[in-house]
Amino acid sequence: MIVKESDPFFPENFREKNGRKAEEQLAFYLKRKYHADKNFFVINDLRFPFLDSFVQIDHLIVSKYGLVIVESKSVTSKVRYNEKGEWFRLWDNHWVGMPNAVKQAERQGEALKELLNNNHTFLLDKYLFGRLQKTFAKMRIDHIVAVSDHGSICRQGEDIYVNNVCKAESVTDKIEEIFLACEKSAGLFSSDALPWDMNETELEKVVDFLLKNHIPREENKNTVPEEEKREKQEEKKSGNELEEQPEKEDKIHAYLWCPQCKGKISILWGNKYKSYYWHCQDCRKNFPINHSCPQCHGKLKIRKQGNEYYIHCESCQISALYFEDK
Repeated sequence: MIVKESDPFFPENFREKNGRKAEEQLAFYLKRKYHADKNFFVINDLRFPFLDSFVQIDHLIVSKYGLVIVESKSVTSKVRYNEKGEWFRLWDNHWVGMPNAVKQAERQGEALKELLNNNHTFLLDKYLFGRLQKTFAKMRIDHIVAVSDHGSICRQGEDIYVNNVCKAESVTDKIEEIFLACEKSAGLFSSDALPWDMNETELEKVVDFLLKNHIPREENKNTVPEEEKREKQEEKKSGNELEEQPEKEDKIHAYLWCPQCKGKISILWGNKYKSYYWHCQDCRKNFPINHSCPQCHGKLKIRKQGNEYYIHCESCQISALYFEDK
């Protein structure tokens, strides 16, 4: 069952917008599969304090056998990794490095297990006639990286993450495989060691505990970690020109119709200036496409893929769907 939906979130740039879209896509698949399933508790967009910062998990699935962490990745082209665990994404027709998404999910799992283990005495029961206290030390945590449906996964050589990386639409199949493997190990005639598990009361306590420890982004505006505050101060110092003239900040938007005659508008390629531009099919007027990257303030480029046009910054590695010519 779905015990928590994603919090309201208003992206500040294209990277956040695409990331949010990928999370919503996966939340939809999880809801379709588990909305009435009492064996699984789905928590979307979990954010809890850890050390001097916060841990944010896109999707967490809790079952009696443990946890499954799903990290959503917005990919509009291709992503690949090698046997060394190095990750790359296809960016403007060449491969650029990116963080290891599986390692990212593993770090989230380590923090979550530590949080639970620090509170195990009231979350878990005792066993052996009440003499031994159960802990989360041997709790199973699986990590899945979900690549958005628009992207593709290029698997090369020895696939070290064959059980961790899949398309978003296949995530629920992976979760079912994990659960069935645990069920088989717990079977009466199984020769495997019994899996770590929780009873119904423990499961409810853990889910309730996680929900109570969740801190939405909007509730944390005045409690930003000191390190993040210092980073923002440095950004302001280095961007005085933008700070002095906030009214001139570039607003990135795509036209839905011609701003002059409200006619049908499309994007065309101009050989003269080697760039894309807006063109109205009714009044025949042209309009330039000139936007700056919200991070580095360099000029954003347009990349065409089928009938879709993506706006992107190569240096900051951000991309978003800008216009779809229907």
